[in-house]
Amino acid sequence: MPRIPAALTWGTVLLLSATLLLLMPARDARPPGPVLPLPTEHFLDADAERRHKASRREWIESMHRTAGDVDWRGIEKANGAARQAERNLAAAGKSAISQWSEIGSRNLAGRMHCAALSDGGDSLVGGSSLGGLWKADPHGNGWRPLGDNLYGGVHGVAVSESGGEVITAITDGGLVHYTEDLGATWNVPSGIPATLTECTRVVSDPANPGHVYFALRQSGTSGKVFFSSDGGRSYGLILRLTSANGDIWTDRVNGGVLYVQKGLRTLRTFDQGASWDTLGTIPAASESGIVLAGSEAGAPTLYAAARVGSQWELYRSSNAGST
Repeated sequence: MPRIPAALTWGTVLLLSATLLLLMPARDARPPGPVLPLPTEHFLDADAERRHKASRREWIESMHRTAGDVDWRGIEKANGAARQAERNLAAAGKSAISQWSEIGSRNLAGRMHCAALSDGGDSLVGGSSLGGLWKADPHGNGWRPLGDNLYGGVHGVAVSESGGEVITAITDGGLVHYTEDLGATWNVPSGIPATLTECTRVVSDPANPGHVYFALRQSGTSGKVFFSSDGGRSYGLILRLTSANGDIWTDRVNGGVLYVQKGLRTLRTFDQGASWDTLGTIPAASESGIVLAGSEAGAPTLYAAARVGSQWELYRSSNAGST
């Protein structure tokens, strides 16, 4: 029998192996879909940031492999609520066995999104990006964390006195929670729609302890404004916005009045939404986004930023929104 050269034998084996690998189906073959966006190393402009985040959310959702009739979003929301309940239970049963003091990282300020004074003006609460909620004296001395038991960054905060101090926090994903024990436990207020999409703003009324206003957007519907008379533990609807775009502001010194930006129209109420005064209209052709702010100086002075096309336009009213 003639002897086959070793080089020819190994070459044939490698060729057959490569052919088999090409013919074998992929073990983790997935249908084509959204591609994970590349990470960025610097801040993009507002539109690019929005598109990048939307692409990431689209990719994350495409990774789910549930059947079409399974509400996986509802399942994840229920799981998150269950985990929060577990953290509340664990925190309530703990007792401090030693004291810890922070000795480092004091030169890192982080990104702060919001701040609010207590009704008595004796403390300041601030919300940071993924750093949770913090509390200090009115001058910013002695910061201590309140949000260790609350996931995500805080983008809105209100402090109200109603049978004790109640702190309401708006966190990532449009979630809203309140605490009555300085962050040891967090609860979801009643009266908030289950299909909550985005929390626009939460403010407390310094003239009426326990009064809290809350603006939100709901999936598939327009924006809404809610009111709480018990510090933020429960809410009731007081105004429907004609579009998803709206914002609220209240005088942080005198209180007693709530201003609402309903699209381009400015509204005002002195009686917690029982009646509304229609004020001026922002002189813009249209808007796809609106932000309302104000200064207690003057009548007061109101500022509104309207997104018109791809740009933002800033407007000012020196007569409390009349013009």
